[in-house]
Amino acid sequence: MPVITPKDTIQKTYRLETRQADDLEKLAKAVGRTQNELIVMAVTELLYENRQYFVKDVIERKLKEELHQIVCIRENDYCYKTSSWSLEMIKLDGDKEGESWFKFCYQAKNKKDKIIFMEQGEIDVKREKEWAVFLKDVIANMQLYADIDDEETAMFFHEYFASRS
Repeated sequence: MPVITPKDTIQKTYRLETRQADDLEKLAKAVGRTQNELIVMAVTELLYENRQYFVKDVIERKLKEELHQIVCIRENDYCYKTSSWSLEMIKLDGDKEGESWFKFCYQAKNKKDKIIFMEQGEIDVKREKEWAVFLKDVIANMQLYADIDDEETAMFFHEYFASRS
């Protein structure tokens, strides 16, 4: 009979000091959880508290998936806004045959709501090389200017790490 494991898990071995292991065992008994559950919770919290190291990965995952589905495949308008960042893509009318042109604008704001960075232009989303450069630039700038503590970004990170625990 095969063993069923929840989610995508991997088994790792780590060392604890004797006192840590004893305290972990006591805590697990006191709160009615397994030691493994407590360790996973602690690691998840540690990763969340150090989420600035994951900004690029999270932004890249979110934007690449959303933009590909909404803009490249469906060719619909797209808007992503947080208090610190926004990206807007609007489909241009009168496209030439075989081209999918969008007007884009992405910008960053500081905590006083002043624009500190802005890039705008037009792009044919079907030109793969141009699209790849565009995505790379957006992600790099978003990583540079994103406020990981603004409400929407913090919520996204919370969901990102919670879904992995």
